[in-house]
Amino acid sequence: NLTPRLPFNIAAKNWRPGPHKASALARLFESITRRYLQGHEEGEGGLTAVELARNEAERAKEAIGADLRKGMNVLASVGSVAPFVGLLGTVVGIIGAFQGIASKGSGGLGAVSAGIAEALIETAFGLMVAIPAVLLFNYLTARVARLELNLARSAGELLDDMENQDGRSADISEVREKQAA
Repeated sequence: NLTPRLPFNIAAKNWRPGPHKASALARLFESITRRYLQGHEEGEGGLTAVELARNEAERAKEAIGADLRKGMNVLASVGSVAPFVGLLGTVVGIIGAFQGIASKGSGGLGAVSAGIAEALIETAFGLMVAIPAVLLFNYLTARVARLELNLARSAGELLDDMENQDGRSADISEVREKQAA
């Protein structure tokens, strides 16, 4: 079994954990090249090394995507719930204003001002939490989508190179066999 000597094969065999460990692209490339080399060494179940690497690429992209989206549901929940907390504060403040009216027997400014101020403060607080949370969620969602697209494109290029190299290696192997005969 002829294992092609490609730069990524050499890099994969000499892979050392390091600062690149945090890189999504490095993790993806590591899993693809590791599986590609294992496929050449083990020759599993009729699948080519490139097919095994493609399957691994899909699994790795899903796992990396899940890691990238970790915690996003909390941010989405904060953005969704905070306005309701503000609304609850508004309701409580307005109830306080009506209680002020009831206790004083009139609707003067002194009777309602404390309750209305409380309502406005709570509403503002809810919005001050919700707006940045929603903006950050949208920004991070777009960024994750861009990163996933770039990962898919890069993985595709690597897999295409592997496939091309395997084809050239098979051609070289056939030429060597013919020369030996």
